[in-house]
Amino acid sequence: MRNPEDLDARARELRLSVRTIAEETGLDEHTVGRALGRASRGREVLTSTQRKVALTIEKHEREQLARLRNLHPETSEAAE
Repeated sequence: MRNPEDLDARARELRLSVRTIAEETGLDEHTVGRALGRASRGREVLTSTQRKVALTIEKHEREQLARLRNLHPETSEAAE
């Protein structure tokens, strides 16, 4: 898992809303928002809630990377 302190920035970069993350994790929006806020304040250890949020963000990052590889297969070969 990447740095927990950048969960909020990573979610924003992927344009993931708190609502989307909440729906996918089964958590309520308030809990997701708090988890993102706490992680962005540099907590070293992720709580189970933050871990759920991080895994959801990572899933979206992998999906986005897969989409990019499909759009530009020659670029992904060079990156590997």
